[in-house]
Amino acid sequence: MRAWDDPALGNDRLLLCVVVALAVHAALILGVGFTREQRAPRAPGLDVTLAQLRHDAPDQAADFLAQANQRGSGSANEATDPGAPVSSVFDAPAIRPVVQAPGAPPEAARDPAPALTSTRSEQRIAARDPAERRARAEPQPQTAPPAEASAEIASLVARLDAQQKAYARLPRVERLTSAATRAAADAAYLYTWKQRIELIGNQHYPVEAKRRRLYGDLRLLVALRPDGSVKEVRVLQSSGYALLDDAAMQIVRLSAPFEPFPPELRARADELEIIRTWQFRSNRLSSSE
Repeated sequence: MRAWDDPALGNDRLLLCVVVALAVHAALILGVGFTREQRAPRAPGLDVTLAQLRHDAPDQAADFLAQANQRGSGSANEATDPGAPVSSVFDAPAIRPVVQAPGAPPEAARDPAPALTSTRSEQRIAARDPAERRARAEPQPQTAPPAEASAEIASLVARLDAQQKAYARLPRVERLTSAATRAAADAAYLYTWKQRIELIGNQHYPVEAKRRRLYGDLRLLVALRPDGSVKEVRVLQSSGYALLDDAAMQIVRLSAPFEPFPPELRARADELEIIRTWQFRSNRLSSSE
């Protein structure tokens, strides 16, 4: 009998071929790996504006990013965009909401990644033409149409103009308190005002307060217009008795109108606020700083 006709030897050869085939397939599977493309994290958004004034010292509590340091000011309670005092080729008397210009259409879906093929004898990668890849990599300019961009600038200029007009309409307020250093004209006007208040106040002293023997001090603000008329009366610190608080405000109204502002005071103020302490004591009214 021939050796290759032996059934035991044939089984050994078959088993050896199976083992070799499994080893080759395992080497190919374990030797080639695929990794998923990692996307770069999205950069955080920045709130950027244009600074109008340059300051050397930076503001540690800045609300916006700009090309230079600028310290905020004004009387607004919230942080607002200062805008930009620039001229526009379009006249926009009314403020319009700024409409975002449509961006460029999305790029065509990229072709799948180059196919990676592997055989027992070779590995090859399908690559594109270098010139075609460079053309795709160049960024396409995204600009808003000229008409829409000019309309946005005109709207921003109109908003800034409205803010400037609002500030210009604010009255110039002069306040006289115990802590204020007064000029001669202010002191003379305040003395005349105080004399009139005490005269009218003692003539109309509240009868109910006399009967109930109510005494107290209160802090009162009186706002006057240039012609001497009363714009506002407000209790800043109560005496503890509504009767005395109401009597003080009533005495101010009975004493009005007061004398017009002197020329020196009128030149620098559109409104005068007088803050005084009113004293109801021993059936008499007096006003002090």
